[in-house]
Amino acid sequence: MRRIDSKKWWFEILDGLGDANIVCRLLERRLLSSTKSQLRELDLNFWKFDITNEALCHLMQGIQCLNSLQSLSIMFEDCTQLTDASFNYINHAFRRLDSLRSLTLDFQRCEQLTDLGMRQFSKSLGRLRGLKKLQIAVSEVSRITSRGLQYLGQSLKKFTRLQSFALRIDSCGEICGDGLDSFSQNFKYLASLESLTLDFSAFSETPDSDFYGFGKNLKELVGLKSILIIIRHSFWLTNEGLKNLSEGLKELSLLQEIDLDFTACAKVGNKGLEALAVGLQSLKNIKTIRLDFSVCKGVTDPGIICLSQCFTDLASSLQTLTLNLYCCVEITDKGLESLSESLKNLSGLKDLTLNFCALGGITNTSLEGISQSLKGSSHLENLRLDVNDCNKITSICLMKIQQELKSLISMKKVEIYFHEDLKSCMLSNE
Repeated sequence: MRRIDSKKWWFEILDGLGDANIVCRLLERRLLSSTKSQLRELDLNFWKFDITNEALCHLMQGIQCLNSLQSLSIMFEDCTQLTDASFNYINHAFRRLDSLRSLTLDFQRCEQLTDLGMRQFSKSLGRLRGLKKLQIAVSEVSRITSRGLQYLGQSLKKFTRLQSFALRIDSCGEICGDGLDSFSQNFKYLASLESLTLDFSAFSETPDSDFYGFGKNLKELVGLKSILIIIRHSFWLTNEGLKNLSEGLKELSLLQEIDLDFTACAKVGNKGLEALAVGLQSLKNIKTIRLDFSVCKGVTDPGIICLSQCFTDLASSLQTLTLNLYCCVEITDKGLESLSESLKNLSGLKDLTLNFCALGGITNTSLEGISQSLKGSSHLENLRLDVNDCNKITSICLMKIQQELKSLISMKKVEIYFHEDLKSCMLSNE
């Protein structure tokens, strides 16, 4: 346990520390005896402590008395004894936390939680109408389904002041397209939202027709400046689904940062990248683009050519670019040649990360072309290049590139990762 100052307390409850009820009773007493008018921030971590409903009751009795609390973060990750009944205590405490502006709750792998618990939790959240930042994680909870996601969506109706929202509900139970569509229908109430993070990885099934609904509802977030969408290891996301998502993204004219992770989405290919590029081209205020197509075997040269043209069209605003093509094994020098041509035009680029790991079809020619394109950059500060397992690329070529690029006036850091003689190696100017 650590008291940082009179306004901020942080507690990490370690596995094996003792009986959960006793620990939470002690916490309750500490909180009740604290200077309630001063405590503004409370951070509790019960990871793997297996806190019980009874212990949580004591904890929430202490928290509910903190009438000046503005930020609350509680990690219940791997607390497998918590059940739906725990939300009754959370609900009771939330009634008295009118000053709360930031809330983070992590229920990852709390395996006894169900949709009924999400219903009660949604009602609890609805009491916190002054929230500006909300982060919820219920990943890997098999009893939470589409209905649970719908309940969480209903709570969004109350959050007209919410500026930042993150939901991680990956690898749960039977979450399908109807839950995703119903959840996103409530986006229209988030009039103040500027930052959105959603992790829908490993959903059981979501037809593209339902993802069309999500894309349509995304258009409602007209004030959005930053978005992160994670859809990893999906067998339902196709090129048509990516097109529907793109249709929603292109309406977000204020967007400055976009991060899309489609790792191991087996049905995503060049047509999807072409559609995504069309959507991105509309984002004239974009400063940061991060795209991850790792292990998307359908991504080949034509898709990279479309994206490269998109990057060129955004040259006036783009400052940070990350492109992860790990194990997109059909990509060749032809695709990366178009990327090199695009990089010539990105005069304002400051940070560049390229992952070409396991691209057996690319040669020294690709990297020499990229190096030549970057030589004229006057703002580039950081470069990270990963070419591990690219067996046609030589270490001599990489060392030459590293020497050339680190001499750029603006350059602060160059990192190049590769294999040589079965060893992992890194070239760095630090």
